[in-house]
Amino acid sequence: MGVYFNSGLIDFAKSVRSEIYADKTELIAFTNLQIRQHGK
Repeated sequence: MGVYFNSGLIDFAKSVRSEIYADKTELIAFTNLQIRQHGK
């Protein structure tokens, strides 16, 4: 899996503004949708 940690609000804000930040909030829903559509 991965390593999760609570880095605090300031560090989170820095990571969101960085060029390498990847927002994956919709990744699970999208993956599940793809599996349902292609798994039939």
